[in-house]
Amino acid sequence: NILAGRARLGQAFARYRGGDPEAGIALLNAIYADTALPSAILAEAAYHLAVHAYAAGDLTSFRSFAERIATLDQSGQWQRRIDTYRQIAPADDSGR
Repeated sequence: NILAGRARLGQAFARYRGGDPEAGIALLNAIYADTALPSAILAEAAYHLAVHAYAAGDLTSFRSFAERIATLDQSGQWQRRIDTYRQIAPADDSGR
């Protein structure tokens, strides 16, 4: 359900910001892969993974996560937020 998904997102962020970013990203990837979760949770996980990939300069992964957000129902705010990054992202990996 949505609350269980929110709790898992909270755990991921606690790890990420608590000094273990690799574990936080691993938890976000696990959430992203769990298709039993509501699409709103999957969209939020995909958004944060996309932003992480963008910050790391991995535009291929960024685009993959951004495209996935667009396919999810209830992606709402996450679609609008990722569109901001899509507008400023270079057309290919050579510009980064």
